[in-house]
Amino acid sequence: DEIKIMPKEEKNKQKEAEDKKTTEPINWLTVLYGILFTIVSLGIMLLLCPWLIWLVLHTKAKKETVPQALKAYYINRAVLFYLNQMGYAYKQKGPKEYALYIDAQFAANFNLFNELYQRLKYSNMPLQEQDLNLMNTFYIPFIKTVQKNIPFKTKLKNYLNLNHTLNYFSKPNTN
Repeated sequence: DEIKIMPKEEKNKQKEAEDKKTTEPINWLTVLYGILFTIVSLGIMLLLCPWLIWLVLHTKAKKETVPQALKAYYINRAVLFYLNQMGYAYKQKGPKEYALYIDAQFAANFNLFNELYQRLKYSNMPLQEQDLNLMNTFYIPFIKTVQKNIPFKTKLKNYLNLNHTLNYFSKPNTN
């Protein structure tokens, strides 16, 4: 067995260090600032969530190096999300009725793209040159047309409405 002999000075220093650790008071103001900062950060992230989702979908829709069917899918998702955020939810309409409704609102040829997308989705027929041209030139002008027809104040209010985002990702009630 080994015995360690500690001088009195070393014991006193060790005891003082332990006392300092336990007697240091908690700075509640710092704790409050930390909690407040966390809550504000989470709130800002929650409010930015629809915009971040839109950026991801928008980036995917603009990609040029994806297969045709996937590109049409990305464009369709981005368009439907954007329209949903702007207050034009899909609801219980069929694809054709919804596309005609959007065309009546914005005159942006959404029905033509919707027919192309439905053909790509459900048919095995290859795309013709005019279909490829429509798919490659539809997205950006459509978004610009919709943006031009909706005031900035309305767009901002709709983007901050998290209910629109939640409704887009939830399944519709078919009862």
